[in-house]
Amino acid sequence: MNLPPLRIALRPSRYLLALLIAVYGLAGVALWLAVPQYWLRLAGGAVLLASLVFYARRQSRHAGLEVDAGGVWRVGVKAAWQEAALREAFVTPLLTVLRLQLNRGGQVTLTLLPDSLTRDDFRRLRIILKWAGRTRQDTPVPDAD
Repeated sequence: MNLPPLRIALRPSRYLLALLIAVYGLAGVALWLAVPQYWLRLAGGAVLLASLVFYARRQSRHAGLEVDAGGVWRVGVKAAWQEAALREAFVTPLLTVLRLQLNRGGQVTLTLLPDSLTRDDFRRLRIILKWAGRTRQDTPVPDAD
């Protein structure tokens, strides 16, 4: 891959948490207005609240992300680093979503917003992801032999 190695410390995104709260709040209001039975409103509200807590806690589970010069990805889970393969990535200036397949089994999806990491690390990660799957034949630059 020939890109400089990158090690990123991740932190939970306040923007993503605010978005989750807003979406779940709207779902709760819609549930409250659409369901006439009081006990179904309470049960649906409890399910929505449990789901919100689950997804809010899930985003803070990963402590870091690393890619070395050889293109090997690692995800920091709790106190250990696990190697992973990059399956797919969605990259925009404000949102990056990575889907990584762990070598030990399992899958990790990271949703990164600008407040999840430093500005420079976010820019470098987007550049690495842009060029990660490219080969010499894919690039428009001629070979300099």
